[in-house]
Amino acid sequence: MTWSDLEDRVLVGFNHQDVSRLTVKKYLVEAQEDFILETGCLERIKWLYLTASTEYVDLPVDVIAINRVEWRGNRIEPIDIFDDHTLHQTDTSYRTGSTLEYYQQADRLYLRPGTTQTGWLTLWYVYRPNVLDTDTTYKKLSYDTLTAHFVRGETVVGGTSSHTGVVEFDDNDKKTGTLTLSSAGSTFYNDEVLAGSSGGVAVTNGVATAFSTAGDDPDIDEDYRKYLPDYARAQLYEDRAIFDVSDRFIQKYIMNRENVRQKFAERFRSGPMQIKDVMRYGSYASN
Repeated sequence: MTWSDLEDRVLVGFNHQDVSRLTVKKYLVEAQEDFILETGCLERIKWLYLTASTEYVDLPVDVIAINRVEWRGNRIEPIDIFDDHTLHQTDTSYRTGSTLEYYQQADRLYLRPGTTQTGWLTLWYVYRPNVLDTDTTYKKLSYDTLTAHFVRGETVVGGTSSHTGVVEFDDNDKKTGTLTLSSAGSTFYNDEVLAGSSGGVAVTNGVATAFSTAGDDPDIDEDYRKYLPDYARAQLYEDRAIFDVSDRFIQKYIMNRENVRQKFAERFRSGPMQIKDVMRYGSYASN
């Protein structure tokens, strides 16, 4: 279902002259964000190329929760910043070595110890989507030979054409990927260096093409989109002080959201499981 399809569903039972589609869309977008925050159902992988002596990386702006981190193909484990870990040398410089762990502080991911080699840092994370505006013109531009990752909001410039665009989304796989650009009036040249205002660097693989369906669909899977209208209906009835009906719709929405959350909570488990009673009658059980 597209955003337009979901809007039609919400408007059933309402006087269309009394409810604007703009308001309905706003509540549907809120519903999608709430659904993702509570269930973790929207995940992606991001590859970041790091140089030696890297202490930390700025996290992508769309990160909600980190599920897994790898450095040079090996999983590294999360630690608590307040645990007893040595982070600095006696001269106050950041400790470097074989990177085994990480911790998150605000919008940065710190590596412990810092890197001594160049390589790829891989993030698996739940993300907050950037809902595109259907009234804006977007283009897609493929690239390869990535040497520094792009971030949302930075302006990219073609080294030969001098054409520009603003990054709305970077769908990357190591050294290759595709940028979704706004404010891109031209198509760029094939095989030109692409430099970003925040440090991204790659080489274009083809020219920018129109992204005519940008903003048509929600980001969550089709199976979950049907739950969003109940959230929007609840907000519309609350706006009209019809609280009993509003409560009924929001409870229905929460019930469906919770069912999805529980399924996602179990998705990393496999094989037989056993529940162990570790405490019995105030002493340790021996099973």
